[in-house]
Order: sequence, then structure tokens, then C-alpha cells
Amino acid sequence: MWQRIQTLYLIVAVIVAVTGLFTSVITIETPTSTIDVSPLLFDGGTGGFGGWPLLILWGGYILLSVLALSRFKDRKLQMRFVRYSYFFLFLVVMTELWLIYMWRTGVSDDAVVSYGSHLIIPFAAFLFSFMAFKRIKKDDDLVKSVDRLR
Repeated sequence: MWQRIQTLYLIVAVIVAVTGLFTSVITIETPTSTIDVSPLLFDGGTGGFGGWPLLILWGGYILLSVLALSRFKDRKLQMRFVRYSYFFLFLVVMTELWLIYMWRTGVSDDAVVSYGSHLIIPFAAFLFSFMAFKRIKKDDDLVKSVDRLR
């Protein structure tokens, strides 16, 4: 299991996703307070609902990646889990953009809004998941070609 490169790609993708839980999506600084919106922000503060949607979507992606990591003997199922995780990453990006829009429109004009590097994290996770998928597919094709020779 550990000697396969796709296992390392999936481990790095999970590590990147876990760091995505702790980084901020948007920081809003007003003269009276500072709001740091991250997936682990559980109260909305100003009427929003915090980062619950991001927490759920990141959790789904992490769960699917760990399932793909643990199913190293069944390549078809492993590829299916990685493909499903792409959908969760797409939803993460769309939810982040939606949260940024919602939090940005609800602030006053004198507030200073700064965006974190959190928007890069789903793309990095997608890159590692995609590289893992390609290697799983390559292994599956290799096994199929050997089966044809028998």
C-alpha cells in the first residue's frame, strides 16, 4: 500500500484538506470588531451561519479521500471515491464564493475586507486527487493488460 505513489498523493490531499479547515476564507475588520470566517466558525455573529457548510463539505471530501486511501485493493472502487471527491471540491469552491459574497455584502463601507489564501487550497487538493486518480488508472490498465496476456 505505502509503496504506491497514489497513496502518497491521497495522503497529501487529505493533509491539504485538513489545513483547509483551519485557514480563514475572509476577514472583515470594522472599527468595532473583527470577523474571521473559516470552516470552524460556528456562530454567524452578524446573522449568517458561519462556516458550517464548508465544514460539512470539507468533511465529506476528507471522508471520501480516506475511504479511497483505505480501498487500495479495489481499484475500481478507489477510482469511484476519488471521482466523487471531485464533486465535493467543486461544492467547496462554490460555497466559498457564495460565503464571500454574502459576508461582503453585509458589511459597512468603512470595513476592511481581506481574503485569505483559502481559495487556493481546494485547487491544490484537486491537483493531488487528480494525480492519484491518474496513477490508480495507470495501475488498473497495467493489471488489465497483464490479464489479457494470460
